Amino acid sequence: MPMNPSLTTDYRSPIRRSLTAFGLAFALLGLTPSPARALPPPSDDRPVVLNFDWDDNLVYMPTQITLYRKAGIPNGLPETRGVSTDDFALIRDKIGKSGEWENYELRKTATENSFLRFGPAGDGPGGRNYFLEDLKETILSGKSGWKGPAWDAMIFALSNEETAKNFGVITARSHLPEEMLEAFEWLRSIGYIRHLPALENLHAVGGAADPSGEKAKIMIEELAELEAIPPGKKWKSVEGPDPMRRGQYHVWTFSDDDWGNFTKARDAIGEEMQKGKFGNTKVMLFFTGVNHPTEKPHGIVLLPSGEPRPLTAAEEAEVATARRLGRIDCGRLLRAPRASAI
Repeated sequence: MPMNPSLTTDYRSPIRRSLTAFGLAFALLGLTPSPARALPPPSDDRPVVLNFDWDDNLVYMPTQITLYRKAGIPNGLPETRGVSTDDFALIRDKIGKSGEWENYELRKTATENSFLRFGPAGDGPGGRNYFLEDLKETILSGKSGWKGPAWDAMIFALSNEETAKNFGVITARSHLPEEMLEAFEWLRSIGYIRHLPALENLHAVGGAADPSGEKAKIMIEELAELEAIPPGKKWKSVEGPDPMRRGQYHVWTFSDDDWGNFTKARDAIGEEMQKGKFGNTKVMLFFTGVNHPTEKPHGIVLLPSGEPRPLTAAEEAEVATARRLGRIDCGRLLRAPRASAI
């Protein structure tokens, strides 16, 4: 697919600005153009920030977490077991404690690393990039089903230079931002996206003691920065955090397939809102996990009190319309990648 070699990304903007008025539609995880299709220029300078978890939300990656058999356990059990990120989100509280995972543990030593391919290879600039390698393996495999529930929203966001400035990733991986950006550069080289996200908007928190808490910390810092931008008088009115009030609100979103990450974000941001913060921002959170035993995918809006509310009928209608249009115009799968991109 022909690309414009003059396309560039402005990494200088401290806060991602200038998303179009229709930004809310694809923030609700559905509306997408064909790969690399140019979108209309923005008509509204309202800051609308869209953040995404990566694994099982944007892409179903082949990267596995390695569990090690505990010392002293009989050899009848496998020495190691590989677990997908999707399964890990469901069993992580059981590892080493109960059920079939009682006799296994996570390790991070010089010779054994449960999350080896979730971070830098350690061979310096120009060395191996596990993130890019696994993304290529996923897309070039020829298999279907690798697109996560928020994939179409990502393609939409990165199809326009202005919306790309408002796109961010907050992942529990540990890759360097430069490694993640290299993967987006590859996606652009094969025609899926036209523009790159800003380097400073790619966050990997896997090295933190509490990745879910670190994700929430980044969100709160970003919301504070967004809130410092005064509402514009010419912004189009949107349904507010309180559905009975419309106004010129910022819109900030985050989607994650992990229930623990979703609830941590909900509770941490809610606590800040209880203190009177983020009153000019509509905070929307989306749980996209499909394998949780009790929770189904859904979206919430945080009230000014910090309490969550379900989407209104109007917001649900927006979601349904966006998803319907997204299915109609979902774009082509990668069929004949450029040789230089493989």
